[in-house]
Amino acid sequence: EKRFSHSINLLASYAYSKAIDDHEDMYGRTAAGNQYPLDPRNLRLERALSGQHIGQRLTYNMIFELPFGRGRALARQLPRVIDALVGGWDLSAIAAFYSGSPFSVQTSVDACGCGLLTGSKRPNRLRDGNLPDGQRTIQRWYDPTAFAVPPSGTLGTSGRNVLFTSGTRSVNLSLMKNFAFRERWRLQFRAEAFNIA
Repeated sequence: EKRFSHSINLLASYAYSKAIDDHEDMYGRTAAGNQYPLDPRNLRLERALSGQHIGQRLTYNMIFELPFGRGRALARQLPRVIDALVGGWDLSAIAAFYSGSPFSVQTSVDACGCGLLTGSKRPNRLRDGNLPDGQRTIQRWYDPTAFAVPPSGTLGTSGRNVLFTSGTRSVNLSLMKNFAFRERWRLQFRAEAFNIA
């Protein structure tokens, strides 16, 4: 957190974390009974990043009191009517940047003949499978050739949550001005823009 002398306030936070679990349902929620493990005798196969894992988060906000108008650095002597229009405005920004969250690749083929729920059937993983952000499209979010149906009578080798979505970024801006009525009353005008970047 930093407060500058020219009416600028900055607040930033960064988090680096890792969330690991050994069970979750098909929506990434940790809840018992919604998805069977690949091999109930070897729960270590299920240990992986949680579907709720977000490795890195950067958030910051800024409030900037625009320097025009009565009581501010510039144009302090404005007539009241003009000051009501151009003086006393504040600009604020809130930005958040998150790394992508993990997800699993599944197959509808029950190669092992175990009769597992669809959400528990995983393919063989041949290579990484993640595509760079610039190569991802709605039709091809990951490399499907990096996965294959396992041979009959075997479990798939792909772990849970081995692929990652793209990160998220959000920048919101607002412009606001407080109007004073007598001593007790305040009215705030606010204009906001969401997801501008």
